[in-house]
Amino acid sequence: MKFHHTIVSGCESPSLLSAWEALNHGYWAYFGIYLEQQNYSLGNQVEMHRSILKYLRRGEYEKLRESLTGHYIDISMVLKVTE
Repeated sequence: MKFHHTIVSGCESPSLLSAWEALNHGYWAYFGIYLEQQNYSLGNQVEMHRSILKYLRRGEYEKLRESLTGHYIDISMVLKVTE
């Protein structure tokens, strides 16, 4: 939770932060239950979060963008999101 709060806060958008704070608890509860039912291992997500943090700290923004994109592609496949 703190990781995501830090990312959202870093965007310096009061409206984004307000929306995230209003939605985050219900979202994470739903997401956690759903992933548990799917027998999804969060190990891969942990590594993706470490990469995001590493590139953010280094200021390697192109690699950060790629890591963020990979994170959301993985999640969308787990949740079977279609465009």
